Amino acid sequence: MSERSGELPGDAPGGGPPSGEPPRITRRQVVIQVVGFLVGVGLLCWCVVVAARGAEWDLVLKADRRLVMALLATTLASVVINAGMFWCVLRPVYRHSVRRLTLLNSVAGLFNYAPIRLGLILRVAYHLRVDPLSAATIAAWMLATAAIMAAALGAATIGGLIGMPSIGWTVAITLGAVAAAHAAIVLAMQIPAARSVANRLDGLQPMLETPWSYWATSILRLLDVLCFALRMWIADLILGTEIPAADILLLALAAQLISLSPVGRLGFREAAVAFLATRLQSGGDSVGLDATFTQLALIESAGEAAVLIPAGLIAMPWYLASMRKRRPRPPAAHGAGSASVGAGAPGPGAAASDAAGPAAAGSRAAGSNAPGTRAVKVQAADAEARPTAPRASLIDHDRGTSGAGAAPEAPSAAHSLRAPANERGPATPQ
Repeated sequence: MSERSGELPGDAPGGGPPSGEPPRITRRQVVIQVVGFLVGVGLLCWCVVVAARGAEWDLVLKADRRLVMALLATTLASVVINAGMFWCVLRPVYRHSVRRLTLLNSVAGLFNYAPIRLGLILRVAYHLRVDPLSAATIAAWMLATAAIMAAALGAATIGGLIGMPSIGWTVAITLGAVAAAHAAIVLAMQIPAARSVANRLDGLQPMLETPWSYWATSILRLLDVLCFALRMWIADLILGTEIPAADILLLALAAQLISLSPVGRLGFREAAVAFLATRLQSGGDSVGLDATFTQLALIESAGEAAVLIPAGLIAMPWYLASMRKRRPRPPAAHGAGSASVGAGAPGPGAAASDAAGPAAAGSRAAGSNAPGTRAVKVQAADAEARPTAPRASLIDHDRGTSGAGAAPEAPSAAHSLRAPANERGPATPQ
């Protein structure tokens, strides 16, 4: 624990951004993100032009309402599933609130359409300012989540390529790949370089190695892939393109992978899905964009945006209100004063006794020979010699979102001198 009262491991200085401040990005990163955003807007406009010129929109306008509602429901399910993934990854070191993570996911989903990955920045800023988590723990959380998500996506890709069109073989191969990925992660954490990183990022190792957390996160990620596939299938039903199930799964995996692009998802995902669908259905002969498959990509993306944008706007007041309330910082610990006294510097107890004046000194001298007083002095000496108890690890923080669970610190000498009445010796006769 830092000497500064209430500072968590990994907080500034030397451990990342100060608590409550959003992570800083460089000018170069801003330029790359803005350029990528503009390229994405250009790709999106291209897809809209291709679909507008060659596709039939009457099928979309006359779509069954039940299909439209199912399209929106799958997106809403993805929002809750993603909140569950973040909760499961963090649970081995801290118990968060699924409700708050769902609201935060809605805000992040809204701003993921903006440049510079603003959704991720707002997410990290919230955890730094509101939650009792250090910057190192938040970095470990994001890294572990990305690693497990990538492992699950890789497993689903392997299962889809090898097992389809058999659903049973696809599920079996996917789960086997998930298990193999977990074993590989556990072995990788034994490498000295990986251990060095884990030592700097609080909680990274338990987040990655806890079996139930890993499997729960992986299953939820596979369910999220299923939601993407269902959206693709619903768009296929609306347009009547009759894409095979194996190709729909590949399109869903491609959409998820492109959504993780560091320069944003807007435009890139729609163009990638349209291009891949065109190649799959043409047998690899076409190098352009088919209007119908471009329309399919736009419908799937619009079904997601129709939920994420309103949900983010609804959750935005909650986010702003939460950001106005800084996380409570613990009061100055008595142990700081006792450590100062032990080091030879005057602590709070010494300052209080000096301010008491000669009268207090005389009263102390009058009762210095009492047996109870001598016992209190021994307790005070022990308290001065005892080092301050360190803050408990975040792994012990399982008592809700308040961050309770830190180990109590040793009382100061001045506090130890205040012995209860039943422990004081008999009054010295005058």
